[in-house]
Amino acid sequence: PNGTWLPPEPESPEEPDPTDSIPQTVGVVQLNVVDGEVAALPLTSRFSAAMRMGTGEYWVFFKETQPDTKYLALVYSIPSANGYVLESNKFEDFFIVNVTDFADAPADATSLSIEVKRAV
Repeated sequence: PNGTWLPPEPESPEEPDPTDSIPQTVGVVQLNVVDGEVAALPLTSRFSAAMRMGTGEYWVFFKETQPDTKYLALVYSIPSANGYVLESNKFEDFFIVNVTDFADAPADATSLSIEVKRAV
């Protein structure tokens, strides 16, 4: 106004598009179950402990608490069974793996391969 030059308003930095997030692996572990007990985890694992809590139920604890529960826990390689983690069974410091047979009855596994990913 009145012939006075004003600099343009600075542009605010753009927020990253959440759809551009790339999932990265937080940790991978192979759980071996012997006589109903989970064998010791490797020291290099991103997980501190795992326990069998009952038929078809395994609790897996993170070595470092996660910032939130926005992670994906994948369960692989279970012969003759299904392994999964329900959204309601994810917490910042651990998650619960459920294993069922193909008739959806709780079942024990001899081995569980688990991968945890989160978007960064």
